[in-house]
Amino acid sequence: GIPQQQSAEKRLQLTVYGAKCAFQVEPSATRKHGWHTVSIESASKANPNNPNDRAYNWTQKVVIQMTQSELPLFIAVTLGMLPSARFDLHGDNNKKFLEVINQNEHFYLKSGDGTRMNVTPVPIVDAYQFGTLALTQYVKNFPGMTPEAALQIIGRMSYQLSQYGAYKQPQPRNSR
Repeated sequence: GIPQQQSAEKRLQLTVYGAKCAFQVEPSATRKHGWHTVSIESASKANPNNPNDRAYNWTQKVVIQMTQSELPLFIAVTLGMLPSARFDLHGDNNKKFLEVINQNEHFYLKSGDGTRMNVTPVPIVDAYQFGTLALTQYVKNFPGMTPEAALQIIGRMSYQLSQYGAYKQPQPRNSR
């Protein structure tokens, strides 16, 4: 029945493996309000000098959970409605961050926690799958809302935000 389907869905993880690190997006819910969202985890490669070694340091991963207001922005960037966004001030020390940048031929993900930094290009197909998973979670928060209606709303939001630059942009590469 339904409970089994939900538990199987909770385990859905989309992962991209880069030369130096990996990023994984999975469904999650906020502790305080049970808001359906996604968590983005990144981990550095265990042995970056060996291209054949596919082991990653998942025990030292950087985890960022999209907040209620960040989730539609994450969807907007990963589905090509906004060029980029920065999600910061996460974690106990407010040093965790995630940047998502659409660079046309691929997306670029960057996350860190003040001591670690993970950066990798993400193929377009994978970025859109990240966005699709996030959209699926977003719609769960609004009973009766269709994914099509959610996309229209997020599209209008993206248009207004881009017109006025009213969202956090990634930081220039030379700064942290």
